[in-house]
Amino acid sequence: MSTMRPKWLASLALVSAVVLATTLNAARNPFVWDDAVLDEERPNYERVTWPTAFFAPRHWNEHHPTPRAAYRPLREASLWLDVKLWGVNPIGHRATVAALHALNCLAVCIAAWWLFGSRRLALVAGLLFAAHPIHTEALAMVKNRGELMACLFMLIGFALFVRAMRPGVETPEPQRRWSYGLALLAFAAALLSKSIGVALPALLVVYGLCVERGRNARRLLVATIPFWCVALAFFAFKAVTLKSGTWAGGRAALTFRERVARPLETLSRYSLQLPMPIDLHNDYAPKLNPETLLGPVLVTGGALTLAAVGVAKLWRVSPPAAFVALWMALTILPVSNLIPMRARPIAEQRLYIP
Repeated sequence: MSTMRPKWLASLALVSAVVLATTLNAARNPFVWDDAVLDEERPNYERVTWPTAFFAPRHWNEHHPTPRAAYRPLREASLWLDVKLWGVNPIGHRATVAALHALNCLAVCIAAWWLFGSRRLALVAGLLFAAHPIHTEALAMVKNRGELMACLFMLIGFALFVRAMRPGVETPEPQRRWSYGLALLAFAAALLSKSIGVALPALLVVYGLCVERGRNARRLLVATIPFWCVALAFFAFKAVTLKSGTWAGGRAALTFRERVARPLETLSRYSLQLPMPIDLHNDYAPKLNPETLLGPVLVTGGALTLAAVGVAKLWRVSPPAAFVALWMALTILPVSNLIPMRARPIAEQRLYIP
């Protein structure tokens, strides 16, 4: 224990140093793209006296063109706090983003250690997450902090859930209950940061099937039911209280072929960009021709079949590795345009969590 602690501290310090090295160069850069209007939006934040206002549907229905799609009150509360502290100074806002990224990298490092029991593998995971080029867009624009916050709360919720449910660990029952309750709160916080957090219940199910298995897997699967209920309540709340907005109503509906083509293009691009982050761009126009879908459908179907076979074999050899592969798949699906996204259907920022 005495030798492990310094090694762990050194590993976490190295991950933190890489985060600093990869984010420091952008600290003084001016705001870009969506962030460029932050100065115009400053009065909207300054007139809010307390961040609880961002949780009220009225605020979104009155001040946002697409309230239902954009409802991210925790992200807005974070921006409000930064505006109060730093005004529209990019350095302060980017310091917040860098801090969130550092916390996520450390959480990834710890989660990898829990799953694989290897400090070296955990260090590699933390360093890869810290320096992966696909994270550039999520880190460069301060309004994309919703991705980082959702990721952090998902990792916290996952860790607390595992702590509450893992067998063979001498944890007092009251502590297990507290961990379980806090896991639910962390999941709610992930949803309130960005709705990509909805993937967590499915990830917990996959963890039970891949890693725990046996009798504890059944117990764990039952324990995920409240998480599904929270997700259902969240989306029901949005559907009932928030307007769909002007963008949703003002655009032509996609044809059936377009609805098929867009997920195919999204999945193929994201699947290539994660292992090979080259030719990155801040805006992608759909290129797949909806009229010639047979080839892409066959290629994508074949690739998915091979991936499924690979995960099945990996599940037999290394269940934790299979879980990591399924984590990536399940967090890509919600942003793969199975439900079409009208604003920037393909965006690199959405690959921060996978």
